[in-house]
Amino acid sequence: MLSPSLTFLILAGCDPVTLDAPDPTVEADTDTDTDVDSDSDTDADSDTDVPVPGDAALNEMLSLSNDGSSDWVELYNEGELELDLEGWAITDHYGVFDPYVFEEGSVVPAQGFLVLLADGEDRVGQNIHLSFRLAVAGETLTLLDDEGDVHDEVTFPELPAGSSWAAVPDGGDDWEVSQPTPGGSNDP
Repeated sequence: MLSPSLTFLILAGCDPVTLDAPDPTVEADTDTDTDVDSDSDTDADSDTDVPVPGDAALNEMLSLSNDGSSDWVELYNEGELELDLEGWAITDHYGVFDPYVFEEGSVVPAQGFLVLLADGEDRVGQNIHLSFRLAVAGETLTLLDDEGDVHDEVTFPELPAGSSWAAVPDGGDDWEVSQPTPGGSNDP
């Protein structure tokens, strides 16, 4: 049987230290769980089994077509999951006019594109029609998340007829005048 205390001698001429042994009348903790995280995978890279959530970015815009078609804005989702834009908004006059607010079912597919017609129609059908047109002289577009916070913002210059302002690569921070690729990749 163990004694109620243990005595250790510390070498180098120090005084002895006495530690009390656990009280045998106190019930021991029966919780044997030693896992401190909730991740049950065994791989070393914790993000490989969780898809990257959807994330919208302004990706391309055309303010003056050369064939009479509508202005348009393209959104890109680099995530591995589709992104429902319900409650998100887009505007060309942030803080001045009410933005166009996306309705339920306005979805940017995973690693895909959504083209918005900037024709001043403000309706949803086969396509989403924004409540504004793009300024030929250039302007700033602002994408707001469902909390009303600025999620992305791009200023485009005056563009030659039939040319777009495109992020290269898709979703990137570098922009250039480009041949339009609505609904498709801007990557060369």
